[in-house]
Amino acid sequence: MTIKTETFAFNMPLDFITRHNTRTFEQLKASSTDTVGFVTKRLQEDMALPQKLMSCKQPMDAMEVWADFYKTAFSDYSEQSQKMFGLLEQAAEEGQAVAKDMAETGEAVLKQVEANPA
Repeated sequence: MTIKTETFAFNMPLDFITRHNTRTFEQLKASSTDTVGFVTKRLQEDMALPQKLMSCKQPMDAMEVWADFYKTAFSDYSEQSQKMFGLLEQAAEEGQAVAKDMAETGEAVLKQVEANPA
């Protein structure tokens, strides 16, 4: 089967772009859902802090509440940052794979076109 250069030049980029954009949208959706869950959790923790502090009877109790709050917050933000960097790394790797696949396919089709000029 021979492929016209014009058809290839138009369809191939659209196929790759569609495939890549679909995956990018899926990643964005998952990332957004995860981020909303994280923010909701952190806001609940933040909103609970004043009540916990008001229930303290001794200054050391308040210090313990603050220490636990900041320890948990630091841990949560560190974990969330690692997740986000992991998603960015994965997206970059997938983008490179798409570009490589597109280049290889383009090269193969161009060789075919050169071998069988219309």
